[in-house]
Amino acid sequence: MTGVNIAVFVFIMIALILLHELGHMVMAKLCGMRVERFSIFFGRPIWSFRRGETEYGIGWLPLGGYVKITGMTRDELVQRVHDPETGAVIEEIPEPPEVQARAYCNSTTPRKVATILAGPAANVLVAIIAFAIAFWIGQPQFAQTNVVRSVNANTPAATAGLRPGDRIVSINGVSAIGDDPAPLRDVLQSNVGKSVVLVVDRGGQQVRIATPPLVPDAANPAIGRLGFGFGAREIGDVRFGPVGGLRESLQYTGFVTKEQVRALGRIFVDEKTREQVSSVVGIGATYNQFAQDGLATIMRFVGIISLVLAIMNLIPLLPLDGGHIVFAILERVRGKRMDIAVYQRASAVGIALVAVLFIYALNNDIGRLTGEGFRP
Repeated sequence: MTGVNIAVFVFIMIALILLHELGHMVMAKLCGMRVERFSIFFGRPIWSFRRGETEYGIGWLPLGGYVKITGMTRDELVQRVHDPETGAVIEEIPEPPEVQARAYCNSTTPRKVATILAGPAANVLVAIIAFAIAFWIGQPQFAQTNVVRSVNANTPAATAGLRPGDRIVSINGVSAIGDDPAPLRDVLQSNVGKSVVLVVDRGGQQVRIATPPLVPDAANPAIGRLGFGFGAREIGDVRFGPVGGLRESLQYTGFVTKEQVRALGRIFVDEKTREQVSSVVGIGATYNQFAQDGLATIMRFVGIISLVLAIMNLIPLLPLDGGHIVFAILERVRGKRMDIAVYQRASAVGIALVAVLFIYALNNDIGRLTGEGFRP
């Protein structure tokens, strides 16, 4: 990954996170909440200025940014004076009434939900714009061919000896139409749990291959999978006008969102899906591959990452946005606020789960990049 690509990728990630936080800040102000600080990067500010009641600054740790809204919990609305010798709390001083009135925890449920939801919504809006730009610029269109692009490890295809570069002539006597593999794909999908016979062209010679039984697809067990990918050939660029590009962008946003949510659900039940999970390291490596394919591909990458940020933040765990939304609704249903200890325990569990997912994803990335993972 070149230095320029690293710099661009870091800029993209920081920009997406800052736009997310900007969504929270703008909506909080519109809802009458008190925003204390908006920071580019974390840590002690190396430069800052104040406009009205909000401090804007740049921190020293370049890992995104954050927005601080007054009183995310009632515990934050009390200043505690500690004994300098014992550390015990000797006095509790509540914030002035005008500050408490504009605290997040004292706001209405619709305003709380709107403020929290504005962050992911900003990422969704960025994705729609990025996808639209990609469609306006023009997207290369590809058609699948009957040439094997890749063979997955530990699959019936690998066991049978199928190789990248093999051109599949027929499966169970059903031939491709020219280089269109649609008939071949139909045969594979309809033979879950059964063996099939392939005739492949390998270096000008036809080879007959009998496979082990096809495994069921993770998302649809009624569909058979052999465990390889068909290659593709470019058939030209397709460009859309302003309205058409926006329409395609909205459709593509819906498609990507649906697939990401499905993949998130499969993480808990499917080992192969867990092996595909990536951390920021793997995402950066993917960007390095896409960066050579032009602006349209980069914009599509930006849109997908922005949607992933939105979806991940909506997982119903504290301290993620989804967890704050769930707690706001629960407090409305219960008719009283949650105890601070409940927030703290839920946040601890959420942080632990997110940390486990991150370590698992990082291990996947290390394995993909080096052929190894974390060793016990």
